[in-house]
Amino acid sequence: MSISKSDLARLNKAKAALKRTEDADHASSGLRDVRKLLKPLVEKNIAEAQYLAASFALADEFGSDSAFEKWRYNLLNKAAESGYAPAQFALGQAYDRGGDLEYDAEKSAYWFSLSAEQAYPHGQWVHGCNLLGGSGLPKDEALGITFIRKAAENKFEGALRFIANAYEEGTFGFPEDPQLSAFWRQKLHHDDVIGY
Repeated sequence: MSISKSDLARLNKAKAALKRTEDADHASSGLRDVRKLLKPLVEKNIAEAQYLAASFALADEFGSDSAFEKWRYNLLNKAAESGYAPAQFALGQAYDRGGDLEYDAEKSAYWFSLSAEQAYPHGQWVHGCNLLGGSGLPKDEALGITFIRKAAENKFEGALRFIANAYEEGTFGFPEDPQLSAFWRQKLHHDDVIGY
């Protein structure tokens, strides 16, 4: 779905306002401003806006936590079904062990796989791990390593550490190679590494 220039400007303004709410002094009034900016975008089914709107609730906005959760996961589902990778990953987390929704390994693996296929580094990492262990989908170590390597190439911390350790220990089909281990491990110190 393409987004108009005015909607994109509104979305960027909402993201900037949401970023400012990280400062506790601006959180309450700032979140109200963000909600106002996002509302028309959510109504237009703009996936990123749906995802952002689902990330917070105002104190007086919902009558109960369960009402918020229902609304939140409805928005996340819409954004995920529209192909928005961060929403797909969030649903994978929600269905995973310890997530907000009832544990369902297959649903979790499904949503993680969709985000991974879109080169979302968090999704690539988790999908690769799921494939290695056969969690929620058939075990496929070779494909799991492929996704973990992609996550490492996209500078995801866990994947970088995994690849460095695999070269250090000669595991998962990697040759024992201290130089390649050091090469991948040094990438952990780059400023653009994506943390968990």
